[in-house]
Amino acid sequence: RGFGDDGVVRQPVTTVTLDEAVRRYELPAPSHLRLGPSGSVLAVASGAARILELDSLKSILFTLPAEQADTVVAQLTPRRWTLANQIPLPRGRAQVELARPLG
Repeated sequence: RGFGDDGVVRQPVTTVTLDEAVRRYELPAPSHLRLGPSGSVLAVASGAARILELDSLKSILFTLPAEQADTVVAQLTPRRWTLANQIPLPRGRAQVELARPLG
């Protein structure tokens, strides 16, 4: 950790997309994906483009601002994802579950 001239602690952070992490570290592809409330769900989803196409991925659960729910569903519908459940949460948030159609 380093302290800046303003007394603020600065901690370096490294980020990697889910697609890159699975490839680089030879991780098994997930069968279920949970994307939390921090950050942009759409940005995270774009970094998991390959994972989102895999038949082994069965469900995706998002927690996001309610006004973004329709946009996320609309972007993933062409990739064979369907809305399985949507639950309103406090503070203008929503939990959205997407699943692959059976069959």
